[in-house]
Amino acid sequence: MLRLFVIAAAIAWPLFAAPQAHAQQYCSSRPVLTKQLLARYAESPVSQGLSAKGTLLEVFASKDGSSWTLVETLPIGVSCVRATGEAWSNNPTLAPTPKAYDKSF
Repeated sequence: MLRLFVIAAAIAWPLFAAPQAHAQQYCSSRPVLTKQLLARYAESPVSQGLSAKGTLLEVFASKDGSSWTLVETLPIGVSCVRATGEAWSNNPTLAPTPKAYDKSF
């Protein structure tokens, strides 16, 4: 009976282990995380914004755009990597001309 249980557990283990591997994330203090992204990937902040829940979202990217990292910083100062990728591109946005909004109705 024990042997049957061990065999079943060995077969089922990958089904339960895989989701845990994807759920892992890296969190640290913001200064430590920023230094690591610069040292390991030559990434520095290229954009940032505040979320509705009060966290700071930042995109760190290498100068050539070969890699990028999305970092979320909580108000308590803990920063977590939320996503990483390749081929980052900073697309310029055109601000609307102020005259377009000066029309009286």
